[in-house]
Amino acid sequence: MAMSTLSNNTDAVPEQALPEPLLGQLRDSVQQVLSTMVDARCDGCEGAHGEQLRIQAMVDFHGAHAGTLSLACDDDGAASLARGLLMLAPEDPLAPEEIEDAIKECANMVAGVLKTRAFGADGDARLSVPRLAAAPLPSSASPQDGLWWRVQAGALVVGLRRAS
Repeated sequence: MAMSTLSNNTDAVPEQALPEPLLGQLRDSVQQVLSTMVDARCDGCEGAHGEQLRIQAMVDFHGAHAGTLSLACDDDGAASLARGLLMLAPEDPLAPEEIEDAIKECANMVAGVLKTRAFGADGDARLSVPRLAAAPLPSSASPQDGLWWRVQAGALVVGLRRAS
């Protein structure tokens, strides 16, 4: 199954299908990171259910294994992740910068766990600094756009694209 990120970046690397072991490692990596912050469950590759994915963080990996990991959220999913990471109550206010930083940090944490799981602690993979996607995200996504997760309030999708 081909997995892709939701970026409209035309400089992105070409996609390759993810082998099932890597897909499983991605799922386990996301679950490990999310379980420390929020109540989350994987909806698999079912695709969007009307969510507007408004914020996306990306982390590139380079070396023997190269590609891009992306984490995109709807507004409620982004706020849930930020509150979980910052240990805030649901009624506590969040600044936009706090949400952006939290999404980038979550993407970085997932990429780090995946790097260790998939390539070993000493594997030849270097991670970039996480960044926000510059292009707006589409209002809906196809089932191949990544692994969809339900969080306390909202949704997120994690995609992985390997370079050829």
